[in-house]
Order: sequence, then C-alpha cells, then structure tokens
Amino acid sequence: MIKWPPVKAWTSINPIQGERHFVAINYDVSNHNLWVNMVSVLDGKLYFRVTFEELNDNSMWLPGWKDLKIKKDHKKTNVNHDLNNEACLHPSIDSGIAITSKRLNLRDWFPE
Repeated sequence: MIKWPPVKAWTSINPIQGERHFVAINYDVSNHNLWVNMVSVLDGKLYFRVTFEELNDNSMWLPGWKDLKIKKDHKKTNVNHDLNNEACLHPSIDSGIAITSKRLNLRDWFPE
C-alpha cells in the first residue's frame, strides 16, 4: 500500500507514448476520489491524471524510477485517460519544485 500523499517519482510498467518515467506533480481529493496529476520526465507536454488506486496497482505503476527494458518491437501505447485533459501542471505546495518554495515538509521523491 502506497502512502498518501504519493512520492514524486513513478515508473509506468507499460510505456505511455513511449515514456516510462513520470513525476507526480500534484494531487488532490474530489468527490471522495484520490487522484494524482502526472507529467513525463522527458516530455513536459505529456501529462495526465491517474487515480491513487491505479498507483497502488503494481501491475501498472512502480514508485521510484526503475530501469525497465522496452522490447524493440513495442509500440507506443496510451493510457485509458485523456492525455493532457483534466490534469493540472501547477506543483503542489509540498512538491519542492517551485522556485519560491520554502516549505520544510516536502514530499519525498522516492519511497523509503
């Protein structure tokens, strides 16, 4: 079970538009649903929202950045979400990503 709020670094088991490594840029609760906005480490134009339930599914996501090999014949895949839809790229107050952030209690990048 992943703790809430989630760490910032994540690896997708299945590549999403060719990318595997993502940052949990921010998170929130709406209508009793926990969700996390993800952005690609290498392509800031690739971002989307996932549920916290999905992040807890280790057949979909792993906390941290893992070196998973991609088969040469693997095609780029999409997630079941609308990419770049709903997701917000404003960093959460505990992200430590914002230059003006002076908050001392920041979320971890990687699991303990």
